[in-house]
Amino acid sequence: MSMKNLDVKLYKMKIKEGKEDLARKWIQFIVDNKEEAQLTLEAENTYLESYFLNVEDGNMFIYLFMASDDTEYANMIAGNSKDDIHLKFFDYSNKCVDREYCEIINCDFYINNF
Repeated sequence: MSMKNLDVKLYKMKIKEGKEDLARKWIQFIVDNKEEAQLTLEAENTYLESYFLNVEDGNMFIYLFMASDDTEYANMIAGNSKDDIHLKFFDYSNKCVDREYCEIINCDFYINNF
């Protein structure tokens, strides 16, 4: 059985101080619009997106785990999209995320059963 070679990344994004409630609304927006969000994954050649909110040393972070054929391509498709779901997603992101602290962690190894 041939296994698909995936591009797997973990994004760590610091939430601006005072924007924690808006970050929670952002995640709730994704939950509330799960079906529409899932439809965007096919065009992005993305198989999995998982979101985590975590508080570390008094600062909130959003972690995004993403598995796709090519995360750079997926991000380009999402960033250039005029779909309402993408526009709202990036509006929340722009209001919440501290752009000076965004970290992209590359996956060293994974196993899958896709």
